[in-house]
Amino acid sequence: DYLARHQLPHGSWDPQGSSYASTSAFAALALLSSGEEKYQKNIRAAVEFFLLIDDKGGLECWKLNHASIFLAEYYLQTGDPRVKAKLNELYKLIRNQQLTQTPYPFWFSHQKFLEKDVTKTSGYIYLGVNVANSLLAWSLMGECGIKMDPEQAMNTWNAVQVAGPTGE
Repeated sequence: DYLARHQLPHGSWDPQGSSYASTSAFAALALLSSGEEKYQKNIRAAVEFFLLIDDKGGLECWKLNHASIFLAEYYLQTGDPRVKAKLNELYKLIRNQQLTQTPYPFWFSHQKFLEKDVTKTSGYIYLGVNVANSLLAWSLMGECGIKMDPEQAMNTWNAVQVAGPTGE
């Protein structure tokens, strides 16, 4: 009941909205996975929040992934066509944040940056967790019927397989 009581009127769990999409995605996923009817209003409010987010606010890959994971799980339970359309959009946004010309092709960065100027980044450049989150999001999107580039997904999976235990 704590999560339900602390959800904000616009559907997220943080006053900064989409800048903390991950927090909201995990809170919504917890309510969704409970299976309890009393949380349906909260879940629908979270869905409405995620249907409105876009990449204009600079959402990094991991936030897009977490939003996708929640929406995919919701879609698999409800078949809501609006959510499927949003998942198509999120797939493209995530795919476009994948690195190509770096020491770690097919990985994802923590923050957006121009691949040709890696030296001017702040924060983490490569995070294996983003790769894993993307693969999870893409797998769920595939279960929802989202058409994806199978070669890109396989290259991403292979990038994880070649990485050592420390992600290097």
